[in-house]
Amino acid sequence: MIRDATVLDSAGRALRLGALLEGPTLVIFLRHWGCVECSLLLTALGPRLEEIASLGVRVVMVGLGSVAGITKFTARYRLSGSQVIVVTDPTLRAHEAAGLKKSLWGVGGPQANWTIASNWLQGHPNSLGDGDIWQLGGAVLLDRGGAEVWRHDNARLGDLAPHTRIVDEVLRMRALEARWTT
Repeated sequence: MIRDATVLDSAGRALRLGALLEGPTLVIFLRHWGCVECSLLLTALGPRLEEIASLGVRVVMVGLGSVAGITKFTARYRLSGSQVIVVTDPTLRAHEAAGLKKSLWGVGGPQANWTIASNWLQGHPNSLGDGDIWQLGGAVLLDRGGAEVWRHDNARLGDLAPHTRIVDEVLRMRALEARWTT
């Protein structure tokens, strides 16, 4: 269960992930800190993060690289001072608890090479090093009671949930919650 996983904040303090998942929360499971997929997702989703927060939905990003990588990552994507919480779990237990897969074929081979090359040409670099490059990411949306209402598990490199779909699911969840409380 992802709530029981231990993550580290930018100061290296261990936190129970569940402590960060109070109320409606979008959890984005990142790959390594230099991942082309993460660059692509955050370039598209970044401008919408404020909108998601204004809807009362917390955004928690769980990386799998070093604690030092958090600071570089948040600076690169201008998340410093934002309402986004970025933590890491180099042990990969949080990703495992979420049911996300590691896959040599999912991040290698012709499809992955095409994804890396085409995104690189669009200005989204892929750098190796800080984190497990074989781990796939995903996204999970939790309602105010902590129940999972939507998820996307990346099956391979490039299989991201479109940022528009993520925002649509947040809007759908909040509309349903509003309907139940009136």
